Amino acid sequence: MEDHFDEKQLVGYKAKFMALTYGRLSDLFSAQFMVAPAIDCGRKTLFYCRIEPTSKYGLANCFFIIGKQFHEIDINDSASYYYKQALQSLPNYDNSRYRDIVSSLKLLDYYSGEDPDIALDSLKLMANKADNYDEKLTRYLTIGYIYYEEIRYDSALIYLEKVYNDNDDLLSKMQAAEYLREIYRNQGDTITSNRLSKVLADNTMKEYNQKAKTSNVNELYQQHLKHQENKKFQREKHIAKKRTALTTIPIALLLVVTVFIVMRKLGKKHIAQHKEALERTENSLSEIKMKVEVKQFTDEQICQTILDRVKEQQFKSKIDYINYKDYALGNEQLIELRAAVNLHYDNFTIRLKDKFPELTNDDIDYCCLYLLGLKDADVSALMQKEYSNVCRRNRKIRTILKSKNNITESLYNLASL
Repeated sequence: MEDHFDEKQLVGYKAKFMALTYGRLSDLFSAQFMVAPAIDCGRKTLFYCRIEPTSKYGLANCFFIIGKQFHEIDINDSASYYYKQALQSLPNYDNSRYRDIVSSLKLLDYYSGEDPDIALDSLKLMANKADNYDEKLTRYLTIGYIYYEEIRYDSALIYLEKVYNDNDDLLSKMQAAEYLREIYRNQGDTITSNRLSKVLADNTMKEYNQKAKTSNVNELYQQHLKHQENKKFQREKHIAKKRTALTTIPIALLLVVTVFIVMRKLGKKHIAQHKEALERTENSLSEIKMKVEVKQFTDEQICQTILDRVKEQQFKSKIDYINYKDYALGNEQLIELRAAVNLHYDNFTIRLKDKFPELTNDDIDYCCLYLLGLKDADVSALMQKEYSNVCRRNRKIRTILKSKNNITESLYNLASL
């Protein structure tokens, strides 16, 4: 549908259809632990769900699923952010999604050093409020896991045995089996431990066969992403060429007129004598062009959004970046910023990547931010990265560019070539 309709047309039932489609893909990738495409599809689901919610729980579900992916790869600050956004998006709290979110947040609190008994009390409360036995078993798995980590094996066995014996969900069953195997091994029950090892080994082969099938889905999705990126590049290239032509032609005409007037006044025999004056005129025109380009670039809506955040907050390097998480840039905004850079600077991100292949995609996003004149503290807050890591990346980029100058100046010089 994205290939056949303009983005502005994807509203109403079309937006809802796109949200449901990307939501299904996100669930599919999530089930196979393919985190990167699951997050990507989750964010696209969120984008369309904001245009046309799939249900009254639609936004909360989107935030929760994205948070769950970050939780899987132990990026706990991002997971916590999306879980809390999910909580704020719920229309009411008497539902299983609320209990999912609270249980996930309490597990993160436990990871962060909270007293395990506080986390366990909250999880048991959520288990008692479960709508059905399947949901209760989901809570039992988390409770059993915390008891297992705390080496309180007698309590862990009570919950994990129920999950292993009664749960129809294979993944939960195998997670419980893994914890039970280690408990029985530590207690010296080698017969039960070996039996569970065999169950886990048999299931590993099933998982391998399943992943072989789903890899085809991932390959198709990657092809889709490349197709979308290529279409976007061709569209931006066409627009950038038109904009460059509209900007360059008047400046070139002005330069020709200036040269003609100078030649007429001074005569050919004085051209060499006044060559320096002409060069100064050309430099002045280049400066005018630079100011025009910069003004047009910073006038773009995404640039204004970023600059307004920086101006409003006055981000400080000594303040933990987590405190600025509400001002973080999303993937869609970074893509929009790239598009603005390419539009005003003749596909600069593509030219930059071609000239310096050592630059990663993340490096290119940072370059776009630095091209706006942002400081390391601003970038740290907007990208939600440690200030020291941002400074290291700044140095890394300047090393790749072989520049000792200010990074914004270096990038602008390259962009203007």
